[in-house]
Amino acid sequence: MNQGFSLGLIKALKTNKGCFHYRIWIVDNSGSMAIGDGRTFALTSKGKIEARYVTRWEEIQETVLYHAELAGTLGITTNFRLLNPINDEPDEFTVFASGADGVNQELRQGRNVINRAKPFGVTPLTAHILHIEEQIQEIADDLRARGQRVSIIVL
Repeated sequence: MNQGFSLGLIKALKTNKGCFHYRIWIVDNSGSMAIGDGRTFALTSKGKIEARYVTRWEEIQETVLYHAELAGTLGITTNFRLLNPINDEPDEFTVFASGADGVNQELRQGRNVINRAKPFGVTPLTAHILHIEEQIQEIADDLRARGQRVSIIVL
């Protein structure tokens, strides 16, 4: 309710939360994300909504940070992983991995990862999908027993 969601959307989010064990977001930080055809929207001081042209990467950064905060608010374990690594630093983060007590620290780490990352390189999507498949296979029997799934979002 504090986010301004309707009762119907709140009910749908609650139902959805129970269906998935966790969520994985694959975040494209390849070179094509430096193209400036993205848009963000903001409320101006005069109360009007204004569109601003940004790079695809800036658009994705805003989207990832919003959904990371939403995952923390809803108590949904969600992993965000970049397609391309950031040198010797973490290139992924998980929200609600430690429960409610760790969310603020996880969100700080997430902002650091997303803000440090820059678009570069190729799009090694297949390698990420195969790695995720291996991870899911390890817990597949448990997921089936609980009637749960894993959601994978490619952004």
